[in-house]
Amino acid sequence: MVSIALWAFPSGWRIHKRLLPGLMALVGAALMAVALLVPEAIEVYWVVASGVSFIGGHLLNRHLLTVRNML
Repeated sequence: MVSIALWAFPSGWRIHKRLLPGLMALVGAALMAVALLVPEAIEVYWVVASGVSFIGGHLLNRHLLTVRNML
């Protein structure tokens, strides 16, 4: 997951110059790391929040690339 993000977000940034998608991926990675440390009973919430952040970042990155290519 992190290796794909390291490939996708910098290449997107070079095209659309927006930091938000990369920041969302960074937040997703941080939430995933925290999920390793929290009690097992609430771990699922941290993992889901991590996934939502990663997916949101990827979708925003894709949207910004699509909009950029349409101009």
